[in-house]
Amino acid sequence: MALYQPSNIIPSQLSGFGSGVVHSADNINISWQVNGTSGMTGYDILIFNADYANNNTSQVGETHTYSLSTPFYGTDAKGNTVFYVFPNTNSEKWSDWGLTDGNAYTMQINQKYNDGQSTRTVTQYSQSFFITRTKPTLELQNFSNAISKVECAFNAVYTQAQGDTINWARWQFALVNGATYTILDDTGTIDTGVLSYSQEGLLSGNTYAVNCIVQTQNGELVETGWKNFEVVYPSGTTSNNFSLEQKTNFNLLKWGDYQRNILGRAVGAYTISNGKIQLNAGSYVEWDTVDDEPMSFEPPFNIAFSATKTGNLYNQFALDKIQNSSCAFSPINNNLLVSGLSSDNLILPVSFSTSRV
Repeated sequence: MALYQPSNIIPSQLSGFGSGVVHSADNINISWQVNGTSGMTGYDILIFNADYANNNTSQVGETHTYSLSTPFYGTDAKGNTVFYVFPNTNSEKWSDWGLTDGNAYTMQINQKYNDGQSTRTVTQYSQSFFITRTKPTLELQNFSNAISKVECAFNAVYTQAQGDTINWARWQFALVNGATYTILDDTGTIDTGVLSYSQEGLLSGNTYAVNCIVQTQNGELVETGWKNFEVVYPSGTTSNNFSLEQKTNFNLLKWGDYQRNILGRAVGAYTISNGKIQLNAGSYVEWDTVDDEPMSFEPPFNIAFSATKTGNLYNQFALDKIQNSSCAFSPINNNLLVSGLSSDNLILPVSFSTSRV
């Protein structure tokens, strides 16, 4: 029966990214895996300077010695691994043990056990390396809890006393309803130190929230926390009616008196299936009349349609003037242009609409 070297020690830079950083003002948090078949009856914890540039590896403070009233085993009754956690019953902080931020240290754990005849000590030969840092801060700059427009923009300010840089940033945007936060956008982790975010399409009367999260170069996470803001701006009204039609590849919103449906005329060989027209090479669809009159629109207006060419969806939007002329769309060089020929086939929705804006 014996004990072996401790493993999976925290804090230690060998125990995963971010596990080797502590703040001197925080409560001491130490844990490790006890290996072997004997029960640990006590232990010593020693801290050393790791200022190798100045040849300073002296011990920091005293040796912290603890005895256990009941031996601690590294596995439970079912053989599952159990980690020993330093109890810290006196809520001691790292600074109470003589540590200060901005330095490097090593920790040595010497475990004790009874072999049936005497107390034995297992010395940790490879000490655990960790660093101390001042806790980073992250705040939204010039944040207002009231916005009077349809878009918003945020900038966050990150600081860290020892100059640790940013590994990545992440933004979250949510709609707030009481205590419920419904995520509308999550950027995921972005490898950047530029802490800017914007959002459009805010609705007056709603409450939204934004949160920024940053990971430092040493693996620490810091975030602003959810910051709520209300959106209030004047909204225009109209007496015009509108309707919504569900199309094959899009939804068509018809608004007011300016909307016009334009019937197209296929020229050349084509087939119609499932609400779509498929044009063979050299064929096209032409729109040249509006309500049985020659096509004529004064700007501003929008022309929009969607089409599928060799499996890819294409969209075209135009702002221009059309008068006594026709619009014929067919594919050329992977673009949808006015007029033209192609050796490829083109599929268009049967309906086409033009609306003034």
